[in-house]
Amino acid sequence: MIISSQIVEQVWQGTSQIEDAQEAQALSQKFINDQPVLAGFVLNYLKTNANEDVANVGFYIAMVVWKIFESSSRGRLESLSETAIKDVFEKNESVFHELARANELTIENFLARQSVYSQPHVLKYIVEAIYAEEDEHQISLEQQSFLFRCLKVVVDSFSQSFYLQEIAK
Repeated sequence: MIISSQIVEQVWQGTSQIEDAQEAQALSQKFINDQPVLAGFVLNYLKTNANEDVANVGFYIAMVVWKIFESSSRGRLESLSETAIKDVFEKNESVFHELARANELTIENFLARQSVYSQPHVLKYIVEAIYAEEDEHQISLEQQSFLFRCLKVVVDSFSQSFYLQEIAK
């Protein structure tokens, strides 16, 4: 099942409306508790490859993606395993390394290399969120690349899990 653009927009808007620090902290903690391996991957990957501001933005976007999938799964979203995340990461990294060797490493070129997206509206959200942040905070192309690489793993890992849950119904 493809998550609709309406659900993506609704969850994104709802999450962006949170202004209370305690509510934001509670949501962040729920993400960490519900998806400890994924949250750990996001935090470690971004803290290793991005500056603190970009890491914070990436964590927030990953949390929104989690909420999108959680909303769409009607509470049946399973915690992602280290193996599942690692498999998705390795597949994506091989494409990124190919593009880097050809000196064509951009988000656009990566997207052009894939013919089918399991969740196109969610992927569109992360790309738009990255570019919106670039406009507001001047994120470098390198930082954009790391942010996209991390968030693409988040989307693909959830997509794979989501797809497998749909088959099991």
